[in-house]
Amino acid sequence: MIGLGTWKGSINTMIYSGEVCFKIVDKDGNYDVEFDLPEGVENAPRFSISDVEEAGNTLSAKVEVSLLPGKKIDISMDFEADTMNGVIKIPFIGKVKLENFKRVG
Repeated sequence: MIGLGTWKGSINTMIYSGEVCFKIVDKDGNYDVEFDLPEGVENAPRFSISDVEEAGNTLSAKVEVSLLPGKKIDISMDFEADTMNGVIKIPFIGKVKLENFKRVG
């Protein structure tokens, strides 16, 4: 499994700009993601991850979020040593780049 660990970086969108921290974990042989909420944020929308595919050093998946019922968000993450770059394609918002995220744990 690739990309396991805690990842930290910044994003900039019209909804949220700031630091993001999440963990990619092995849950009984399947990928799972756990988010660490930023300080001051007490609730996050519910989400589910499906269709996770691993190809070389890339993980791709579909994410469904309670704020966008019926819509699937495409995410792709490329891992190189302790750095991750990727893109999230969010309906109505567009592409959000994940640039220079670092493994912190």
